[in-house]
Amino acid sequence: MANKATKSLTAGMKVLGGANIPTYTLEYLTGTKGKKQGEFETIVVPYVEMGRDSKCGVRFGADTPTVSRKHAAISRENGETKIHNLSKSNPTLVNGRPVKDSYYLNNGDEIQLSMEGPRLRYNTTKSGTAKIGFTSKMNLVMQQAVKPYKTVLIAFLVMFLSVTSVGGVFIYDVMKQTDEQRKLLEVQEQMLVEQSETMEEQTANYLRELANLQSANVDLSSLISDLQGELEDVRINAATGSTAASDIYQSMKDDVYFLHSYVVTRTTPSGQRFRDELGSTCTGFLLDDGKFVTARHCLQLWRYPYPPDHVTTILNREEMSGTNIEIEFTATSPRDEFRLKLSDFQYDESQDRVRTIDSERMRIAELDYTDWAYVQLDRRNGAMEYDPELSRNLSAGSRIFILGYSYGLGGANVSSNVAPLLSESSIAQDGLDNRGYITLTGRGFGQGNSGGPAFVLSDDGIQAVGIVSAGIGAEIGRIVPLSAMDL
Repeated sequence: MANKATKSLTAGMKVLGGANIPTYTLEYLTGTKGKKQGEFETIVVPYVEMGRDSKCGVRFGADTPTVSRKHAAISRENGETKIHNLSKSNPTLVNGRPVKDSYYLNNGDEIQLSMEGPRLRYNTTKSGTAKIGFTSKMNLVMQQAVKPYKTVLIAFLVMFLSVTSVGGVFIYDVMKQTDEQRKLLEVQEQMLVEQSETMEEQTANYLRELANLQSANVDLSSLISDLQGELEDVRINAATGSTAASDIYQSMKDDVYFLHSYVVTRTTPSGQRFRDELGSTCTGFLLDDGKFVTARHCLQLWRYPYPPDHVTTILNREEMSGTNIEIEFTATSPRDEFRLKLSDFQYDESQDRVRTIDSERMRIAELDYTDWAYVQLDRRNGAMEYDPELSRNLSAGSRIFILGYSYGLGGANVSSNVAPLLSESSIAQDGLDNRGYITLTGRGFGQGNSGGPAFVLSDDGIQAVGIVSAGIGAEIGRIVPLSAMDL
């Protein structure tokens, strides 16, 4: 890291000093948050990392969940440019082919970060940094050479101040001076590199002071965001009486049900009936107005064959031929138990489409904002209040709680000891994504939680806002907002 930081920082200082450094551009072929389709970004450093990590020189946001925190890097040396795959969980592709370790880039090569991730085009350029305006140079150096190596930069700043005596203003002044002064700057920069490993002990006290100063300036927006989050927690705690997670669990667990599909009945167009046992499990929950809610894919599993298996293929094929399929469920909570049928529920299948999967024509439902289902029960003993409007307008960083039966855990298989599990995540981006989902990060739930409630603490107390729908990898979760049901 130190060697990469040294090279990048040295290159950055040379750029600001007026040296003509070779460059290349990355053209964004996929529009993402903060990066419009068709935009170009000029790269001026010999090594740049790409990913969602705040230290990456080419950074992507939470709207690209399949991009790893440090996904890939591009290095330039001796006139050759290589791309390196850094992710262990998501591939880096060049022209549609995964990169195992590294790959030499050619002009026009298309880069993609993960199979579903953003695409970029690598373009060589004939002109270097000499023709770039000073303001643009400063922005590029700050993003690509300074921000990724903040810790190393602190030491470099101390050494730079020691050598130049006049700090960063000296760079700008030298640019307007004679060639001899520019040569002097290059000599001084070389001195910085040679002294970088010997001045650490001498500048230890200065490092602490400059780290505080850097935090107050470079990370000011992050500091403000953190403070706003803390103030929001204080405000919510005051409004909800400092509700503890244990209190939330105790007040809501009775309204969260272990949903078990135990039998399927198939009635053919000729009137023949077949009954078979099933064993799939999910979660459902009871709202205070008597609506029992779950995820639609828990009820019609054959409409979501990702990938298709023996059961989903048979059921989908038979439904396509006109067979009526009825599923019966038991819903069990710490308080009570009741039975339901698929035909009791309301859901939206208007967006389902017939597609061919593994040579089978199937009627397919997408995992998106239509992954919801509810039935109106003749009961009002639920205590779970909900807020559809709030579910559309959650802010990034907000805390969100999940209750459910992950992998059938929590004693759900023992009727005398049913208990859901509580987990906590964070809202990953403001509002809804392009598929109508609430996106979470740091998800603490797994298979079996589907259909369970997601809720937040608001000025009005505990409010249910969504239905657990899907997970992506180990970190990202997707929640269908309750507003999608038009309650």
